[in-house]
Amino acid sequence: MEWLNYHHLLYFWTVMHEGSVTAAATKLRLSPSTVSTQVGNLEETFGGKLFRRVGRDLEPTDLGHLIFRYANDIFSLGREMMDTVRGRTSMGPLPLKTGIVNVLPAIPAHGITESIF
Repeated sequence: MEWLNYHHLLYFWTVMHEGSVTAAATKLRLSPSTVSTQVGNLEETFGGKLFRRVGRDLEPTDLGHLIFRYANDIFSLGREMMDTVRGRTSMGPLPLKTGIVNVLPAIPAHGITESIF
């Protein structure tokens, strides 16, 4: 199994949320060079650039957008886990999956499932 450094992922995720390395460094209470270095280490892990320079700004690459979506899910699950363990269940709506067998006519089946939502 390949190893993922979650600290590096957190630094990248914070840069994405804050919009810049400097703002992320301030939030994380680290130096901008530390954050930049750690994001570079994450880029090495994934074998590609997560940001591209556009003037003075950073813009996420396609890989950066992909990693950011996963990071959002990872850190959201982490927060949910900590809340649950500490007794602060803040569960949102639970997913509901339904299925209708072909022997039921479509219109009554639609009415039944529509009334649920």
